[in-house]
Amino acid sequence: MKLERRIALITDGFSPIGREIAKLFTDEGAEVFCPCINPASKLEVDAAVSNIFGDRGKIDILVSNCDEIVKASIERCSQELLERCLAINAKSAFLYTQAVGRFMKEARSGKIIYITSIHAEKPTGSAFAYSAAKAAVKMLCKEASLDLGMYGVSVNSVEIGAMEGDDLKLMGEESPFYIDMLKKIPRHAPGLPIEAAKLALFLASDDSSLLNGAELRADAGMTLSYFPRLTYEEYEKMASEPSMDWDF
Repeated sequence: MKLERRIALITDGFSPIGREIAKLFTDEGAEVFCPCINPASKLEVDAAVSNIFGDRGKIDILVSNCDEIVKASIERCSQELLERCLAINAKSAFLYTQAVGRFMKEARSGKIIYITSIHAEKPTGSAFAYSAAKAAVKMLCKEASLDLGMYGVSVNSVEIGAMEGDDLKLMGEESPFYIDMLKKIPRHAPGLPIEAAKLALFLASDDSSLLNGAELRADAGMTLSYFPRLTYEEYEKMASEPSMDWDF
């Protein structure tokens, strides 16, 4: 088994991807913890991490996968919505990295994995705060890989996209990116949570020993797709009729 006798902490074990990661890690021999806490509370995060470390004497793997989409344009997003989105998606990753990183640093080993989004780079057209938060995690991955890498800790991220249901969750008025999503995926099939979990398993195992600071884009090639050349009038029509069957 790839993760035998290892202790893994998954920040959100109740999302579809989190559940699959927890199950797969357990099947591979890991003891998995999924704290039911406010992931943006430093006190609660520090307490949860300290309790796990105190009971087991180590934490080998951190999977930071807190994810919440807040759909709002720049003009319409309130300060409260912005702060909530940044807290759940970015602040949580920082707090867990800080709390777990100090133990991994002392142990001179560990794996930190961020399950993030292709929208760390690609605008959504519907949820700018979500993109900003994921972009922050993208840089956190790079900074943490340098900060902790010299102590034997590897830090990598998986930028997930084209997952089942993403077109419904992220469809926006300002971008046709998610219109006819399946036609933009070379294999014409959406990603599934188990596929994301298998990537997390790879990064958590010794098979990924050469990777540190790596960003794996896992979108089945969707962001490589080209859009048709449209006139302004055609684009307006597409935006106003998202159900149209455009033949890409």
